[in-house]
Amino acid sequence: MDDPVVGELMPVSFVPPPYQPGGPGTPVVFPFETVNNQLNEKTGMFYPGCGHSIMHWEIAWIAVGGVPSALVKCPLCGWINSIWTPASLIENAVLVPFIFG
Repeated sequence: MDDPVVGELMPVSFVPPPYQPGGPGTPVVFPFETVNNQLNEKTGMFYPGCGHSIMHWEIAWIAVGGVPSALVKCPLCGWINSIWTPASLIENAVLVPFIFG
């Protein structure tokens, strides 16, 4: 498996899975929704590039280039918002406000 890239989708357990018609870095579409009819209202605190409105980020811990890393991603579709390498950077209390807002 190739290393993840910001703007790509990580695999999720939804069936059918979401996809990016325009490729990495473009808004995400679920097969059962239209572009103008998102799954949720725009009431969240954060708006990743996927187009969803979310209240929190999901953190995934994986190796990128053989180095332990943290992926900050959308919990609805798996859109990768940022990659923190080494993963210990995300645990630093001074950096946390910059990750989430």
